[in-house]
Parts: sequence; structure tokens; C-alpha cells
Amino acid sequence: TQAGREFAACLSAARLNRLADDADYRTPWERDDDGALVLYELDMIRRSAANMMKFDFIAMEKSA
Repeated sequence: TQAGREFAACLSAARLNRLADDADYRTPWERDDDGALVLYELDMIRRSAANMMKFDFIAMEKSA
């Protein structure tokens, strides 16, 4: 059926970035890893900004 094919495609897409069963999915905050927390948060900000630029939600300033 069409619904079955769509569901199979959804499951296939979800597997692309799947974490390993034994992977630690917690953030540095959840692990109480203060040393890694700042770098983690800065990386998240940079990734978010890159995604926003990619989809034209924000634009980079052009120098004169």
C-alpha cells in the first residue's frame, strides 16, 4: 500500500543518523561534564546559525 511504502521510507530516513545502541546520548550538562559544556553549547550555536543561513533565515553582513 501507499501508506506502507511511505512508512518504510520514513524508517529508512530515520536510520541514516541513528545512534549506536551503546552510544551516550546525553549532553555534557546531563553528564555533569563542565569542561565540555561550553564547547558543546558554542558548537550548537554555530550549527544553528549555519542552518539558519542555509535556509535564508539570516544573512551574513557583507563588508564594504
